Amino acid sequence: MNLPWEERPHALFICFAPYDAPRYAIAVVIEHGNGGADAAAPLARDIMTDTLLRDPVNHDHVPGQAVADAE
Repeated sequence: MNLPWEERPHALFICFAPYDAPRYAIAVVIEHGNGGADAAAPLARDIMTDTLLRDPVNHDHVPGQAVADAE
């Protein structure tokens, strides 16, 4: 979209995870971001991925411990 900044639509995206037992929800709003798929969704994906990797419920071991033991 080639609109002036002040006329661009806002980018919105909302998600939750994990799908089978939701524990986290994210709402991303980027003013004048042009669209949720282009701006807000990738940011939400990165935040959710990092959150799930740090979630102790998803791990039977300390995250990164297997890598530390392999050295």
